[in-house]
Amino acid sequence: MHRPKNPGDLATILLLAPAVIALRWPMLLAESLTGATPRPETARALSEKAFAVAEGAAAAQGVLAASMLAATGRMFAGQFSPAHLAAVQAKMVAASLRPVARTVRANHRRLSR
Repeated sequence: MHRPKNPGDLATILLLAPAVIALRWPMLLAESLTGATPRPETARALSEKAFAVAEGAAAAQGVLAASMLAATGRMFAGQFSPAHLAAVQAKMVAASLRPVARTVRANHRRLSR
């Protein structure tokens, strides 16, 4: 049976995010019990999530802007169909998940060493 090398960004997020949480949990628990100042890993965990969400939103907006320009050209040429809208939605979702999946993969590699 042939298996794809990359199962997809959504599958990556669903499989690796719980593992990353499990790897970070002891560090977060120790910090909360001791009252120590947050370690660099904790600050990184918070900031990289915000950055990945912002990057994903920007990527989705880029896809939307490009597709609006293409749709305008198709409308003037009389070639527009509603099926194009479904393709645009799929591209937007894929573009928005890509940065999050990349961050989750990098975290899993770094924390599981």
